Amino acid sequence: MKSKILNIIDFLSKTLRTDLRYIISGIFWFGSEHFVTTLTGLATAVVFANLIVPETYGTYKYVLSLLPFLGITTLSKINDSLTVSVAKGFEGDIINALKTKIKWGLLGSMAGFILSLYYYTRGNQELAILISIMAIFIPVFNNPLIYSNFLTGKKKFKPLAILHSISSVIYSILIIGTIILSKNVIIIITVYFLTNTIIRFSALIYTLKKYPPNKNTEEKTIPYGKKISILEVVNVISASIDNILVFHYLGAVELAAYVFIKKVPDNLKFFPRFITTLTVPKFSKRDIGSPTIKKEVRRKTIFYVLGVTGIITAYIVAAPWIFKILFAPYQEYVFLSQIYAFSYIVNFGGLFLSFVETNRKTKSVLSMHLITSVMTTLIIFVSIKYYGLIGLVIGYSVVRFSASSVRALFFQKATK
Repeated sequence: MKSKILNIIDFLSKTLRTDLRYIISGIFWFGSEHFVTTLTGLATAVVFANLIVPETYGTYKYVLSLLPFLGITTLSKINDSLTVSVAKGFEGDIINALKTKIKWGLLGSMAGFILSLYYYTRGNQELAILISIMAIFIPVFNNPLIYSNFLTGKKKFKPLAILHSISSVIYSILIIGTIILSKNVIIIITVYFLTNTIIRFSALIYTLKKYPPNKNTEEKTIPYGKKISILEVVNVISASIDNILVFHYLGAVELAAYVFIKKVPDNLKFFPRFITTLTVPKFSKRDIGSPTIKKEVRRKTIFYVLGVTGIITAYIVAAPWIFKILFAPYQEYVFLSQIYAFSYIVNFGGLFLSFVETNRKTKSVLSMHLITSVMTTLIIFVSIKYYGLIGLVIGYSVVRFSASSVRALFFQKATK
């Protein structure tokens, strides 16, 4: 029976000109991980929705929205560069990359304390304390996640999925227990940063012991990562500015609502995220000038869009029941969640972006990110300022379609 199934898979692989064994294996482990992390994430979200008042939750999410801005100094694009290098057999840069990221992260901590002082002088002691707590953890909070990029480059999807799943379960149990015992946002955010930091460093140590990196290094791994980390300035603005603008223009309650509008649709993007993740180790070894590349990526993009359309359509139908059962205090926002979910159907540029990035076309990568980030920021700002929450939600369809079109154009240019 097993051999027959494998024969069918091999036949389909030849027909579709796609390594289905690789994709099925990867999606199985990513899917298993996503199932666990989605359940634990939803459990946490339900507790937040029903036990924490919107004002408190909105403040909590606002502080976490500042983290990517302060974390720019951790040079997150070094992670992506490391994935490409590891896929080529150059594993020896992981420790040096981690040290570099932690060192630069100290600048983010300094910026955090300055921002905290600003809020203190403005009379908002709660925000000042929350931001100070966050500033302490900036150099060590996200940087241990470099183990994920290391394992992705090695195509070790099974241990990666297991580590992420275990981490998610442990974190959710601890944060839910904290919320049940205390509704104090200062305690909650301290537990958030402390538990995640300990969990991530534990996973990193385990990974390095289980899969000791070889001593091979690639000269461009860290320099290239530093160079494209400049993109994080514009990328972070476009990715996180929505929460900050909602908080400032509409208030903490509307920000809390906006978080739940996005909650399930953002979890449903696992299909495109996994596909693009699986392509990185493969694309890293392909020549972007190959005449078959253009047709291959376009064909896979069509399958990608069809898969996403099916998933999102199912959510749009189920959304009223999901909100009624899980997020009862926010039921009035279900229609906005359905509109927001639609934006993922027109988000077709993932494979185009992945291929250009993994081939390290520095000028193209910088230009592409700059254009899409500036465009995204402008659309979000205008949408919120003049049309409020509904404008923002509708604006995301414009954002994602426009960004995907730009990525397709850069891919077309790169493959000429």
